[in-house]
Amino acid sequence: RRIIEFHSFMLEKDTVYIQPGDKHIASDVEGDSVRWMDLGKVAGSQDITKALDKVTEYLGPGDITFLHELECTSSSQIQEYQHKTGKWTTMDGELFYGMEADRVVYLGCGLSVESLSRARIKLAVILFWGLEGFHSIDKQEEWYNRHKQHYKEAEKKSLVLELT
Repeated sequence: RRIIEFHSFMLEKDTVYIQPGDKHIASDVEGDSVRWMDLGKVAGSQDITKALDKVTEYLGPGDITFLHELECTSSSQIQEYQHKTGKWTTMDGELFYGMEADRVVYLGCGLSVESLSRARIKLAVILFWGLEGFHSIDKQEEWYNRHKQHYKEAEKKSLVLELT
């Protein structure tokens, strides 16, 4: 229920796709507390690689589904890590609608709230901006700054824990 509570909170904060008051809770699994990492502006894919290594350690061995935003990352950056480790099922978060996985990592600037509802047991979030994607660096920074505040508020409510 922790993942569901976190997702519901984030939906209340971001009404871009969902209208306030809408409830789209489809799972009743007792998941672990959501973990998140705030990378801020990244200098390159090496920053992402370090964060992914930390997330992999937290999630442990086994299948991990990796959802990323093409608005903030490029597929080649993600595939580079996937080929190096072989530990991921990788998909653009926008294409994962209606699907679920036990363990999910979301990577992006915060735009895809839908991706936060896809994990059944464990969810890790890596929030950042600054890599080449479909949208400008300025737009990524705007989205990142807006969503970072939501994550900080969720952290104060114990809905998400920082992964250090």
